[in-house]
Amino acid sequence: MKNLYKYGVPAIFIMLIAYVFVGMLIQAAFIKNISAYIPEFIILIITAAAITFSLLHNKRKDFLSVSVHSEMSDAWFFVILTLAATVPRIVWINLNHIPPISDFKTYHTMATALSEGVVTQKLYTAMFPHIIGYPFVLSLLYRLFGTTVLTAQYFNVFCCLASSFTIYYICKKQFNNNSIARTCGIIYALWPSQIFYVTIISTEALYTLLFLLCVLIYIYNRNNFSAVTRLLMFGLLGIICSLSNAIRPISLVFIIAVLTDTLFSLIKDKTVLKTASVLVMLLLYLGTNACTSQIISKAVDRPIAKNSFGYTFLVGSNIESGGGWNADDANLFFDLYESGNYTLDEVNTILTNKGIDNIKSNFPQIIPHYLHKSVTFLCDDIYGVLWNKLSYESANDAPWDNRGQNFFLTLSQLYYAVALLMSVYAVIFTFTRKNPDDLCFFILIFLGFSASFVIAEVQSRYHYPVLPMLAILASYGMCKLHVHGGE
Repeated sequence: MKNLYKYGVPAIFIMLIAYVFVGMLIQAAFIKNISAYIPEFIILIITAAAITFSLLHNKRKDFLSVSVHSEMSDAWFFVILTLAATVPRIVWINLNHIPPISDFKTYHTMATALSEGVVTQKLYTAMFPHIIGYPFVLSLLYRLFGTTVLTAQYFNVFCCLASSFTIYYICKKQFNNNSIARTCGIIYALWPSQIFYVTIISTEALYTLLFLLCVLIYIYNRNNFSAVTRLLMFGLLGIICSLSNAIRPISLVFIIAVLTDTLFSLIKDKTVLKTASVLVMLLLYLGTNACTSQIISKAVDRPIAKNSFGYTFLVGSNIESGGGWNADDANLFFDLYESGNYTLDEVNTILTNKGIDNIKSNFPQIIPHYLHKSVTFLCDDIYGVLWNKLSYESANDAPWDNRGQNFFLTLSQLYYAVALLMSVYAVIFTFTRKNPDDLCFFILIFLGFSASFVIAEVQSRYHYPVLPMLAILASYGMCKLHVHGGE
């Protein structure tokens, strides 16, 4: 069983990424102009060749093990990391005045009202309770700094900066390797799609920060056998995970990853403390969820849905829409509830059953549908630029005058594709050294998010929270690349 986890999880990851790369090539060849992808293909081929060379040669030394940045003092590195995480984002915000639209406008409107002590969108919040979490946090900032789009955008910058430092400490603890930790911090800080997305008033930046704090707490304490400390920290883990769930309702993926990782560690090393700490985490997670639900229900003056799984599951099973948002499913949800014949939980049950019916009636065509959704979720990283373009043009009814648009699109996709390749190399490297345990937890989180969005509603921007896991894997791969040298 231990080997199933140790080798099975990385093997699934490699197969998934290989499938995604096939999807990228098909998309470039048949959907878009392939000539625009030539620079990307060239660099990817060079990267793949370097990886192959590294794997085949026995005389070698670690590529980044004695690099300049690993010898730099912590103080100087922290200055560089801060600049890398903030300067490009601040420049982008000030060069591109992007107004909020769609869900992002809803967040801004709700946060503005909450900053004035007013709760709006009560019916919508009852249907999707998490919708109020991010605006509530934003409303506190609006009270301090003003109800402007810039306040939200600079808050995104802060969250990205804090996430860069958090991911640095995650790697520092997990790998005990300064080079990997620093490489990861810089890779994440300079990730193009996240730089471009910083102008959008969205939940992703805050959710990712809270999610990474959960990962950091778990990594620091999963092998800490001080009973009091471990129980306290796992309790805190449950609370933060629940709060992040109130921002984006997908934190159950992390809970499942922790349970899976703990289960397989118990097979090797059975301890009462490990079991007790996980139970404490679950109890505080569920308890905080219950308290949050009561607070939201009181704020909107009506019962709220326990979850919106039924709706998102139905959308995800819709072959015609490709598993993405569509008006038919949205209207059905609203019509059922507004008829007055059903509670929100009953509506979600009805929609869950309709989703199951979709799967049954479209079998076996539903299988390629779900496979295609995995490509939709992972095959491109250009949403940062595209949402800037769409937001500007929708609000101003004018073209987004940005001559560098194609360059930014290519840069986003190229950076992402190289990170995917380096992640695969990292996993192969641990396979050949027979120590994939180093990466299994991060891979498990990546696969968990991928699976959840394949089942539910999907967009490429929904993979934002898994990019830190790719940054960890890619930095590990980069630092384990070898160049021809001594033994």
